[in-house]
Amino acid sequence: MDDLDARLRDLRSPESDRRRPLPDRAERHLKALLSEDRMRRRGPRSSRNILATTATAFVAIMIVVVAVLRIDGGTAQALTPPALEFTSDEQGVGDIIGEAIMSLEQSSGPQQPERGSRHLGWFVHIDMDEDTARAPVVIKPEIIDLKWNKDLSGAQTTTAAEAYWADPRIQTLSDDMAPAPGTLLSKVTFETGEFAVPSASLPGQSVPDMHELLVSLGMPIVEPGAGDVIESIDSAMGLWTLTNHQHAGLLQLLLDAGDLELLGATTDRLRRQVVGLRAEPASFPGTARVLLVSMETGRIVGIETVRTTDEPPLKAGDVVAYNLWEVSE
Repeated sequence: MDDLDARLRDLRSPESDRRRPLPDRAERHLKALLSEDRMRRRGPRSSRNILATTATAFVAIMIVVVAVLRIDGGTAQALTPPALEFTSDEQGVGDIIGEAIMSLEQSSGPQQPERGSRHLGWFVHIDMDEDTARAPVVIKPEIIDLKWNKDLSGAQTTTAAEAYWADPRIQTLSDDMAPAPGTLLSKVTFETGEFAVPSASLPGQSVPDMHELLVSLGMPIVEPGAGDVIESIDSAMGLWTLTNHQHAGLLQLLLDAGDLELLGATTDRLRRQVVGLRAEPASFPGTARVLLVSMETGRIVGIETVRTTDEPPLKAGDVVAYNLWEVSE
């Protein structure tokens, strides 16, 4: 087993007798990049539950140290996917959210919330091997499909999605560099009572119901910032597939938070037309969350995490994680 798998195994297994202390440099990166508060919010009941009850955290938020990569000539190699490029919009945040809510009223969506979530996820990978760290970086997204039941049973499968180079100058990707799309990477099943969530009851449809849901997932009860709201939306959408009315409630909570920046329009990593809304969560300093709203349906379809400060080898503006929902089968 390579060093990456060994270290991730140790991080995911609290009872592992193979756990080794990280080097000082790695420890500094982890403290700067990880949000321990976010990891605690899911409250897994056992190590067997961690993959599902912290699915979003491990796929999108567990940012760990990466070795500095080099290419010919000594130029720093791209470590992360290209950042989305936004076209500025003269409209205000309120106008954009209002338009999204109107679109939600007219577009199709689930009539009732569903227990489960399907999303495309990627996060910065660890690489402590200085020899292999000099190879160009391949981005290997994964599709996480979670289904769970009222009795807290369920299953989660993880399959490979289409891989690509972090450096867009490199085009050719050979078969041995990444699993083929659709390759089953893991499957976890949960017997009755094993899947840990704050509540198995279907959340209500009102704005107060959405507030209650997000608070149960760690959002401050009083005067949450927009970054705090996005943090908990990420958690909620990792567990639930919500209705259009519930998405409208989430957008209203974002608008009420007040400290939301409109980035403008862009095309996301699934080639969909979206609008980006940005905020910085208090629980995760040095990063910002970018929430992506479909211009067609008004639904929340993605959340990306970007650095706002340099944390070598990462730079301000680097994309360090993303989750994309509404992923086709």
